[in-house]
Parts: sequence; structure tokens; C-alpha cells
Amino acid sequence: MEPSSRSATGPLRLLVDLNIVLDVVLKREPWYRDAVTLLDAVSGGAAEGYVASHAIATLYFLVNQANGRVAAVTAVVAAARCCEPVLLDWRHWCCWHYVQWQCGDGGCEL
Repeated sequence: MEPSSRSATGPLRLLVDLNIVLDVVLKREPWYRDAVTLLDAVSGGAAEGYVASHAIATLYFLVNQANGRVAAVTAVVAAARCCEPVLLDWRHWCCWHYVQWQCGDGGCEL
């Protein structure tokens, strides 16, 4: 999707699940290629990517277990450069998932 195609409503905003990041970092098949395509779109500016900040510690732990400390640090830095880490509490989770919920003054401020 071209960034200009969503200009009337703003850019496409994606909350990227940790599993998408892990699919790329750990090259998990059969999801690897689809995950790369999605993260490439975010990196290329076709969408804004966000990752839950609490997922960063999990990313580090799992990649460290699988591939060691250097790979874990590299994965964390790459994920944070591609997708902005965001605080995700219950109110934000509801807004991200389009649940009918009063967020602040009636709108989400993500």
C-alpha cells in the first residue's frame, strides 16, 4: 500500500505482534516470507509499525536462548528501529483492537 493511498484517514497503523518479529529474526517457516513482506512495508514507509514495549524483553530472551546475546541485542535494536515500542495497557489494547471503549475524552491518543 502506498502511503498516499490512506492520506484521507491517515497512515495505516499496525500493532505488530511479537510472533511476526520472531518469524523474521528466527526465520521460522512457513511464516518467514510473509513476515518479511510486512516488516519491509513498515520499514519502507507504507505503514506505521508499533510493537508492545513489554514484547521487547521477551524478544531479547527468546533470541538469546536460540542464538546468543549478540543476536538478541541486534534483534531488539532492529525491531525498535522498524516498529516503535509503545506502552500497551488495557485502555490502549482496547483501542488497538477496535473495542467500543471510552479512552480518555472519548478518543484514543495513540
